[in-house]
Amino acid sequence: MRRTVTAVLLALVLTAEPGAQADEPKVITLSCNGTLTPKYGTRSADPKPLQKVGVVVNLDEQSVSFEGFVTHINDVDAANINFSGKQFGGPSYGVNVDVIGSIDRVTGDMVAVGTVTSDPPKWPINPIDTSHYDLLCKVTNRVF
Repeated sequence: MRRTVTAVLLALVLTAEPGAQADEPKVITLSCNGTLTPKYGTRSADPKPLQKVGVVVNLDEQSVSFEGFVTHINDVDAANINFSGKQFGGPSYGVNVDVIGSIDRVTGDMVAVGTVTSDPPKWPINPIDTSHYDLLCKVTNRVF
């Protein structure tokens, strides 16, 4: 029952009319729990529990940010918010990070994958590691 109520509230907030409050930015703050499953090269590790992961969906700036990642919103429809982005570490860090994911606007489920690759690419060890996020999110602020 609690999950149903949370899903309904999340759907209402994420489907608010675009002109409902034109003066305020459309920023949605989510609190998420779930797991992070890392993979190092070809070796998978056990899933790690995550609690209270903050996710910020900024509809004005078309961005999603979480765990230090900032990504671009590719599209928003009645069911999902899809996002992706590339963050460059550059030569001083020697890595780049690609992130792709989606947030289900009805259930609050968020799935994202972050892939770290070496910069410049070094065969055969690219990607260096991959992180799979499986989260259940709930809204912590009101949009209207």
